[in-house]
Amino acid sequence: MVQGSVKKPVNKFLLKKTKKKAAKSHEHRKSKPSGGSSSLSNLDKTVTKYINSRASKKILERASKMGEKFKFLNE
Repeated sequence: MVQGSVKKPVNKFLLKKTKKKAAKSHEHRKSKPSGGSSSLSNLDKTVTKYINSRASKKILERASKMGEKFKFLNE
């Protein structure tokens, strides 16, 4: 009876400690992908697509304005 009552608080203490560790590691995992470039959200993807299309359009406009220097693009 005495041994059982002594063991219980120790187990509870250990459980609390491991739960805190698990929570910390979970928070750390959560924060990593948001900052990483490997996992882009849908919004980020659409924004990059928009920027890239705008940039390519501007480059083509400049090339057409230059005229003869960029004649080989049309041929």
